[in-house]
Amino acid sequence: MIAGTVCLMMILTGCKSGSDTASSTAAASASARTKTTAMKGDVYDSFTQAVNNRATVDNYTVAVSNTYQMTYSDDTMDAYDMDGVLQMAGDTATISQNIDSNGLRSTFSGDWYGNRLYNTYNGITYYEDMDADKLKASLLVPLDPLAFDESMIDKITGTTDDDGNVSYTIAIAQDSLSSLFEQRYDQYGLNQYDSLEVKDGTITDTFDAQGHFTGETVQFDTVVTLSGQEVDTLYKSQVTYTQIGTTSVTISDDKKAEEAQYVSYQNIDTDSIQTLTDDDDSAESTVTATFQKRLVTRLNYTVDGSKYTSAFNDGNESYMIDFDQHIFEYSNRTIHYIYNWKSDTETMGACTANFTDNTQSSDCKDSTVDTMKQVKQWLEMELYYCGLTLDELVAETK
Repeated sequence: MIAGTVCLMMILTGCKSGSDTASSTAAASASARTKTTAMKGDVYDSFTQAVNNRATVDNYTVAVSNTYQMTYSDDTMDAYDMDGVLQMAGDTATISQNIDSNGLRSTFSGDWYGNRLYNTYNGITYYEDMDADKLKASLLVPLDPLAFDESMIDKITGTTDDDGNVSYTIAIAQDSLSSLFEQRYDQYGLNQYDSLEVKDGTITDTFDAQGHFTGETVQFDTVVTLSGQEVDTLYKSQVTYTQIGTTSVTISDDKKAEEAQYVSYQNIDTDSIQTLTDDDDSAESTVTATFQKRLVTRLNYTVDGSKYTSAFNDGNESYMIDFDQHIFEYSNRTIHYIYNWKSDTETMGACTANFTDNTQSSDCKDSTVDTMKQVKQWLEMELYYCGLTLDELVAETK
């Protein structure tokens, strides 16, 4: 796919940068606000059972990211970042992807149906025939867990939380580091440098109480040699599933009529594709600052002080994010749902719900609480579209 070619070019041709970037941390998990307990017994057997017997559905939303952070001997850095979101509903999906190489930006967004992706790449439209597996592979991060052979594992630990989520953290054995990293995770081809050494690797897989695979965080520490210079290269990736079993995707007839005019990717003029260099999409030093920037550059929010707003449906509905108050507000005419990500609570009129404790006030109706949960998911989606997660935002707030 064109996206993969562009990524490979970016990882091999970067420009120096002295700035740090916000990182995707493995500490962000669904159990961040709940008590966890160390697993006892045969953790490896429990892990393989969780992977091999996981519950699956054909509609879900998955957010992904990966980062290559290269540190040179003079402490300057290169950063290569990718994030994307796939919303899958059976045989229909939408996909978006952002790639940033030290400020050199590429964007992809498309609709998938009839085993064909109708895509827009930096303003150029085209279609490409592909099945669901190829569509998922285009996100450049493995979306499914792997039941590692026991010989590949140096150490494995497991935890459970009060909500029934189970997490397994795996330290990869030295003999398996290079092959696993190169064959499964390194989509950009670090082995094309003069040499590549993989020093260590850690993987955490999480499953919910119903047995669904809900996410993976990965980190590999590597060293590449380029023209005789050793460059420390930190690889991180993250996969987060949400709206499992509830995701729906609708593509209008007008949109399909427009996409019917797209040409095959084989017939586009690749010389006409321009990297988006005048729209700085690179990560800032904090999650909050990155979110604020990308709300504007990616999602077209307007800014008034600490408040970021997006109106839609002819202005009858809106999202408002107030960073001073740590709130996300969804408004539908005179009805307002206000979610506070610092306290993990939400209000609508006299109804108050606490998502951490799973409690609500006596004034709450079940339908109101259901909408509150959906509003929280809408904030999560805005974060996903900005290459971030709610857990990362919460961790920085506290």
